[in-house]
Amino acid sequence: MSLLASVHELCNGRQFEDMTAIDFFHALNLHQTSKPQEVGKNEKVRVYYLINQLSEKIDKVTRSEWIRAMLRNTGIEQEYYRSKYREPISDPPSKKNKDFAEALNEILG
Repeated sequence: MSLLASVHELCNGRQFEDMTAIDFFHALNLHQTSKPQEVGKNEKVRVYYLINQLSEKIDKVTRSEWIRAMLRNTGIEQEYYRSKYREPISDPPSKKNKDFAEALNEILG
């Protein structure tokens, strides 16, 4: 829960439209939420990276299923996700992408 609280603090109102920490927790755990996850304007690439990095924390057996569900819940096409999720650490990344990737990697360890 503390890991997701830190991710929520980083992403709330930026990568995702404002939502409570509890709604964020439920959304990432694929529970019913009172508010759908809405990707912020011009934030899809960073959300792709977030989904990829969080998926690394999930058991390999359920990882693919979790990624597909997250993409479906955020309205992201799987093919586009596959081609763009590494962009925040590509060579050279934009400053905003680089800063986000560094902050997220610091949280996730």
